[in-house]
Amino acid sequence: MLYLVIGLLMTLPPQAFKAYCLDCHGDGASKGDLALDVLFDGVDPARSDQWLALRSRLRHHDMPPAGKRRPSEEEYLAMRVWAEARIGEMAEATASPGRVGPRRLNNVEYENTIRDLFGVDIDAVHRFPSDGVGEGFDNVADVLSLPPLLLEKYFDAAEYTALHAVHDEGNPGWTERLVDAGEMKTRGRVTHRKGVQWMPSRAAAGSDFQLPRQGDYMLRFGAFGQQAGSESVKLQVVIEGKPGEVIEIPATRSNPGTYESTLNLPGGRCSVELAFINDYYRPDDPDPSQRDRNAGLQWLSITGPIDSVEPTPFQESLPRPLEGGGTEDHLRLVLEDLLPRAWRRPVASEEIDRLLALSLQESSGELTLEVRLRTCIIAMLVSPNFLLRVEEDPRGTVAEPLSGHELATRLSYFLWSTTPDSTLLSAAERGELATPGGRRVQVDRMIESTRSKSLAEHFATQWLQIRSLDERTPDPRRYPGVDETLLRSMQQETIELFDAVCREDKSIWSLLNAEYTHADESLALHYGLEWPEGAEGIHRIAIEGQRPRGLLGHGSILTATSNPTRTSPVKRGKWILESLLDDPPPPPLPGIDALPEAEGDPAHVGVRDLLALHTTDPECLSCHARMDPLGLALESLDAVGRVRPVEEVAAMDLQANLPDGRSFTGVEGLQELLQGDQAFLRALARNMLVYALGRGTTFADEALILRLAANLQEDPRLRRLIHEIVESDAFRFRAGMEGAER
Repeated sequence: MLYLVIGLLMTLPPQAFKAYCLDCHGDGASKGDLALDVLFDGVDPARSDQWLALRSRLRHHDMPPAGKRRPSEEEYLAMRVWAEARIGEMAEATASPGRVGPRRLNNVEYENTIRDLFGVDIDAVHRFPSDGVGEGFDNVADVLSLPPLLLEKYFDAAEYTALHAVHDEGNPGWTERLVDAGEMKTRGRVTHRKGVQWMPSRAAAGSDFQLPRQGDYMLRFGAFGQQAGSESVKLQVVIEGKPGEVIEIPATRSNPGTYESTLNLPGGRCSVELAFINDYYRPDDPDPSQRDRNAGLQWLSITGPIDSVEPTPFQESLPRPLEGGGTEDHLRLVLEDLLPRAWRRPVASEEIDRLLALSLQESSGELTLEVRLRTCIIAMLVSPNFLLRVEEDPRGTVAEPLSGHELATRLSYFLWSTTPDSTLLSAAERGELATPGGRRVQVDRMIESTRSKSLAEHFATQWLQIRSLDERTPDPRRYPGVDETLLRSMQQETIELFDAVCREDKSIWSLLNAEYTHADESLALHYGLEWPEGAEGIHRIAIEGQRPRGLLGHGSILTATSNPTRTSPVKRGKWILESLLDDPPPPPLPGIDALPEAEGDPAHVGVRDLLALHTTDPECLSCHARMDPLGLALESLDAVGRVRPVEEVAAMDLQANLPDGRSFTGVEGLQELLQGDQAFLRALARNMLVYALGRGTTFADEALILRLAANLQEDPRLRRLIHEIVESDAFRFRAGMEGAER
């Protein structure tokens, strides 16, 4: 009887609702179109939006409005727990695995898939239009359309892939290794400016190339000069530190030129540079255009070897011809091996027959194996079977499990952003992915692979909104030295932390409190951290001094949430709500202006005074009361992620108070506030679920999200979260047609 009474009480709304809410939202009153007495009369999934809005209000403590009697903390908690329990009941009743429409491979997935199938590097960023973004991610089916213009570009990319994957004596497809200006190494006085390595005096820029063997190679590069004096700019080819051919560059900035030269290069790692050797400077020349000669290098590439045609690694990996068989038999054998991997599913003999017939019709000249195979590769790569990830619909209205190959494809693009490897496809064929044990073995294997770094590179950077960090433009007068290279180092720091937490199976809370970071020398110096003598590349370094731990101390986050000339507490607070707490504020009201730009260092002009311009408006106060305290806590760090001087920080007011009554001071106080907060776990779980499924979440996913967050509270590891997502019905099943609206 006691348990029955307790259960009955749990179904009844807490008395606090009657005491504080029903005078405006009950007994015939429904301010804001919310009648709580009607809402509480049963559990109606059709009213799910109102239940979610109620939960949000209770979390934020922004109702009842100011001036009215408000619940105590204990009452707020009881009201919220009761509302969340009702939401959980409705979510369980409406749970569905959902349906994901046909998904085009996004640019990253296309590039990785071509690389892993054929060993060919496709520069998808420059070759294709940018992918759309939905729900914060570029792998969501709803934004991955296939317009005619893109299909044309896919034809070009398929021809390029076939040419470079299959070498043929009659029509060789040389391998080109292209390096943009931003990726070059430099020596001497060189400045990177918007895609150009600018050399105002004697200097050099180039790159190291990994070459398969000694032989002849074609050097090509784009360059121009700021011409002055009696001769044109001259660049000298430098191979492994040894000066070689001098190339004259008559081109100008308005009309850059492309230049080439044949070089004999050694195999293995080889350094190739272009050195500016004829600097000229006459500041007193009466003609301003004749005072200074400088050189600009845009890109360079090494193609080859071009002295003979050798099979590519892809060709070497193909099945050998059958003894006594002809070209047709050999090509069929190759397609039986390649086509299931390219289309990520078993293929019928009729599909191979059609490709074989097409290769006879479309190929011109001598119909060698290489010529016909190139035709087949082009056809398979422009097929919807390659470009789209399509999952078969259930035969009825009931949800059905995905096939082994469909599940393998979901797993691979979730964890690796590329096509399934042979081990995963073999597991699918043997039926191992149909069992929890088989799935666990594959997921663990994939996480432990270096390929799982793709989760950090493509999930974490989008979740944390730093994917396009290198496009930021901090004011160079206020923040000298913060260029594209340093911004990429900041981004890499965050990628390395997320990857370490995932692959080393660390606690998720390490994202917020790790006492180490990953930096190269330039970033360590930017932060004022000690750099190991003689070290190169990225190192794990202990955090020292006043530098904050975890993500809140990362330059990537702090720069991405700042303006070019100053910090932005509003942007930083909004980022914390959106990314870390899964609680985005609504858009600003029309006509609400941004904070004015301040003269001088904002640390000295009173950021709180600037913020008061917005918070004095009652319409703005409800959001800014949540955002601004969170952002102000980070004011001890400047707009490019450096800790401000001690005396400057000491003069700041870093005390913050939230509407729910919690208070904290500075970054450390904010970290303590976030540590253990289930909202952070929910944010991570929901965002990773969206990324894994390739669709947005709805109320039908609410029960799963609540369960994922609760399990993370018990076992806060990314690997646990990944396993939970993979084992969910949403990941392993596809709803019947009754869920088509999903």
